[in-house]
Amino acid sequence: MFNLKISMKRKVAALLALPLAFLLSNCAENFDLPLVELEQNKEKAYVASADGTVAVITHGHEPKHVTTINAGGSNDVAAAFGHVYLNNAGANNVVVIDANKEVVKGTITVGERPVHSLMVKGGNLLLVGNDGPRDDAATTDDDGLAKQDDTVSVIDTNPNNASFMMEIARIRVGNGHHKLAYSDESNRAAITNLSAATVSVIDVNALSVLCTVATGTVSFAVPHGIDYSHESGHAYVANVADPAEPITIIDMNPLISVPANPYDKTDPACTALDLGGFAKGLGANQIPASGYTHANHEGTFVFTVGYDNTVSPPTGYLSVISTTVPETVASVLPIPNFKPDKFALTEHGNRIYISSVEDEDNAAAVPGTTVAVVDINETTGAAALHPTTPFLTVGKGHDHRAIALSSDDARLFVPNSGANPGTVSVFDTADLSLLGTFEVGEEPNALVYVDAATLTLPEGSGDGGHSH
Repeated sequence: MFNLKISMKRKVAALLALPLAFLLSNCAENFDLPLVELEQNKEKAYVASADGTVAVITHGHEPKHVTTINAGGSNDVAAAFGHVYLNNAGANNVVVIDANKEVVKGTITVGERPVHSLMVKGGNLLLVGNDGPRDDAATTDDDGLAKQDDTVSVIDTNPNNASFMMEIARIRVGNGHHKLAYSDESNRAAITNLSAATVSVIDVNALSVLCTVATGTVSFAVPHGIDYSHESGHAYVANVADPAEPITIIDMNPLISVPANPYDKTDPACTALDLGGFAKGLGANQIPASGYTHANHEGTFVFTVGYDNTVSPPTGYLSVISTTVPETVASVLPIPNFKPDKFALTEHGNRIYISSVEDEDNAAAVPGTTVAVVDINETTGAAALHPTTPFLTVGKGHDHRAIALSSDDARLFVPNSGANPGTVSVFDTADLSLLGTFEVGEEPNALVYVDAATLTLPEGSGDGGHSH
């Protein structure tokens, strides 16, 4: 009898679902709302601000600011398996948000000043770069390693694991600000060490440093942005201050014998990973400036933006690198009176949206109130400003903008940090129209877009977790 009752309930539920599905379909047709809109309403952007709040903005037909979460963090944001991870540099922890319930689930203690992070191994691990004390430049040893806390914390992000939401390792790296890239092929991560002018190559399986690679041509090269191309198997490092080599290329996948001291950048096993780079300039196969670096989804091109305020007018540059080995510079696009910052690529890399920041030395000439819209030839890598809408007008931004696209490339989210409270501009990328500007917290400076797939928990997952 019990089984019969369950069976009847299921049949009734199925019958009730039919008219509901018909009703939703009919509404979508009558109001010109595609059924995919129902799925898009689950998708959302999380915008973190310096005041510790996280604003949640939906993707849908009409984007909405649906809630604000008091999270206590303001730096990089990442997401996997129904959870959002927010670096809180001021408290030396990572805040975990349940993205399905929109509540803070707990915090994870990490190293000092966690700023940037990266999901690896299909979202099963989060690598968090701990920048260490702000004044640690003079407290390094002979290898350029900070004597205090320049490390990478490794966090388990799989809800099925007993160590979920725990720091499972802390790996010592070089000195300075850290950004990260990852090779799926070799399961290695590359971490820039800004003050040491090196990159730490980490074996993610062993959770240890494999090699330390010097970047650029000078000790003050300032390696900053970094990304990896699975097409070439190489990582591309932007050396912001190097007068000769703005991009260094690092081989990420070869079999090597791990040095007795993996922090020795002069070890032959490590120096062999340095494949050279591109010369600085505006000639053939030269790059005028670099800062942030990203590869397209196919890995066929790597893009880097930089800024030169020694020329008149001060000029931003987008350089496009073809990753066909040996690499070449496919194109360079100058953007006068524009100071490029972070940028977002469409899935196929046929368009790039480049945010700008205010130049404190020349605020009138380089206002941080625009986003450049650049079209890319997917075959040649040629770059050109969009012919009818080369720039989008957004709010003032005096800090880095974690500009982001929705997973279907239909929405562009741009944080504006130059007002209090801050705002986020949302654009429809089909016609480049502004859909809305939403008030968020003070100085929004981090953003992650969470799609419906990322909201899904892995099969067999419970609703457990740890709070630290």
